[in-house]
Amino acid sequence: MSQINLKSISGITSITTPAGVDNQLTVHTNDTTQRVKVTQSGIDVTGVVTATSFVGDGSNLTGITQTTINTNADNRIITGSGTANTLNGEANLTFDGTELQIGGDSGFSGTWGLSVYNTSSNVGTGLFAGLQGAEVQIRDLGSSECLKLAANGQASLYSLKGGDPMVFYTTPSGGSSADRLRITSTGRFGFNRSSPVHAMHLSPEPGQSRIDLHMTNDTTGHNNTDGVQFGYQNSAGAYIWNFENTDIYFGTNNISRLIIETSASTTFNFRPNTNNVCSLGTNSHRWANIHTNDLNLSNEGSMNEVDGTWGQYTIQEGENDLFLINRRSGKRYKFLLQEV
Repeated sequence: MSQINLKSISGITSITTPAGVDNQLTVHTNDTTQRVKVTQSGIDVTGVVTATSFVGDGSNLTGITQTTINTNADNRIITGSGTANTLNGEANLTFDGTELQIGGDSGFSGTWGLSVYNTSSNVGTGLFAGLQGAEVQIRDLGSSECLKLAANGQASLYSLKGGDPMVFYTTPSGGSSADRLRITSTGRFGFNRSSPVHAMHLSPEPGQSRIDLHMTNDTTGHNNTDGVQFGYQNSAGAYIWNFENTDIYFGTNNISRLIIETSASTTFNFRPNTNNVCSLGTNSHRWANIHTNDLNLSNEGSMNEVDGTWGQYTIQEGENDLFLINRRSGKRYKFLLQEV
């Protein structure tokens, strides 16, 4: 085998081995290790080959695993298949550079950024989860409006832009979406009111002149004629209406003061909660007139200031006289009236 020391020559453009001289050319490093061998059948390299570019179809390369992509098509995202050397082009997971579709094309027009669609008859679902909570924000980068849905120890819904309300809309059949519930940034609630002026401001639905706050429970039932109702209507004004066969109580300082007792007929009692304690008016705040039929008087349970006894009387009107009936003795008297 002939050897050439490259340090002693220069300007070499080609090296040709004579016929019959091993039919090969080898290149060695200083440690005499063979790095390149050129033979009639090709070239063998020991080590790493670095080049500006490689040309060829690579069909004869060995040690390289070929990968097959099943159902590949434009915009489909590639996923694993569970089988070695095989990938899948997902028909229901696509990205066109603008919109990411999960579940395929829902058929709704528009560009959504993210579209989640269940092609089967099941419910479309999504999950955002984290060990330290989770949140989803929807932002308008132009106006800085931001809605945040969060789960951080509790489920919360936020309107993050200062001074802005949170508004809920519904769309009636054949109509347009409208503001139904508005929570202002200061905490006022408007039901069918876009500008509530009270902590809770209710207005009737469009086309209605009556507004009701109707409360029921499982004991009363939940129909139109169950429970209690507070409301206003143009023809009747304001009202409190108890549909149940139960009393209505009025209280202050956590104490029951007045009671409207229930009755199966149109008669009823409107009375104080405690006997002989409450007054109707005061010396400085008097009623102008008292209109009544019979006037029933009783100080049972106490006594008068004259003889220390108690009595029970009824004053009734006659055509020309006033009568007094002693309900304890049954005796009846006539007032002596003098015309003036």
